[in-house]
Amino acid sequence: MKKTLVLLSLSISLMLVSTGAQAQASPMAFLKKTQARLNRLAKGKAADTKLKKEVNKLLDFTLMSKRTLRKHWSTLDAAKRAEFTKAFQSLLEKKYIKGLRKKADYTVVYKKQSRSGSMAKVTTEVNYVRKGRQRSNEIVYRLRRVGTRWVIFDVITDDVSMERNYRRSFNRIIKKKGFDVLVQKLKKKAARM
Repeated sequence: MKKTLVLLSLSISLMLVSTGAQAQASPMAFLKKTQARLNRLAKGKAADTKLKKEVNKLLDFTLMSKRTLRKHWSTLDAAKRAEFTKAFQSLLEKKYIKGLRKKADYTVVYKKQSRSGSMAKVTTEVNYVRKGRQRSNEIVYRLRRVGTRWVIFDVITDDVSMERNYRRSFNRIIKKKGFDVLVQKLKKKAARM
């Protein structure tokens, strides 16, 4: 699980958005440009506030929240939805920024893309060395076009969906302890980071 979360953080960090012009390109071209942008930000030791701003351009936190809570979303009023989205967003921002701060030696191979209307999938392979051994992971990004830009709403690492992972975990917490406990857990975890 820890390895999966690290890889999810790395994979999302590969795609920070720099300009709306990138969204005019194909989803794959968008990801290639954002990786170059990420490398420049990491080497330049960009401030957390700058990285947070870029993450906020990249991820569709509202759609991620809605899809992660799925059946519970419709039972919440607007205030509860906003509270959850804010707590979930804060946690994800901090995870990705933490992942960005780690030194990682990796290469990305862009394999294929598919599009259907405003939705897209881009399949990549991340190659890296861990504990002296060459490793590889397939990462599939699920994106949608919002206006003139692409945004990510799910990342699938070696067939493990970030969306499904969080949904299972959140469903267990809601079932056992309730929605308010879930929100408090997210806030506490983000605060510890």
